[in-house]
Amino acid sequence: MCSSDLDALVDAMGPQDRLAVVAFASGAEVLRPRGDSAELTNMTPENRQQWHARLHGLESGGGTDMLSGLSEAVRLAEASEGRSTRILLVTDGVPNTEVGLDTLAREAAATATPLTAVGIGEGYNERLLTTRSEEHTSELQSHSDLVCRLLLEK
Repeated sequence: MCSSDLDALVDAMGPQDRLAVVAFASGAEVLRPRGDSAELTNMTPENRQQWHARLHGLESGGGTDMLSGLSEAVRLAEASEGRSTRILLVTDGVPNTEVGLDTLAREAAATATPLTAVGIGEGYNERLLTTRSEEHTSELQSHSDLVCRLLLEK
């Protein structure tokens, strides 16, 4: 996703909305605004500014540990009881390994949390992401279609 897409998503969130970001490359890390210890942060004006800076600072590299990234995202979604949640998986779709992804995708589907996979880059693995979509009531979107749809759902 380009930075303007990420900016649009952050800006569309209201003060009652919460955001969690899991970055994954050679491992997975839950990102937080500076000074905030919560994994899910309310979208206060201060946090919104910090999220913009934090997301603009993301860099690719080190591999695609999709299993760890998705596992952290499912854990965070399960911790959001009573709230509407969505997992947005932005990836090149070329994981270090596909082992365990089917099981984890089924666990994600059992949480009733929609999983939207966004393929980025010229060579993202559409077969992998589409298979997960068809089998586990998720969806595959191009990044521009997704941003428009998420903003309209708000």
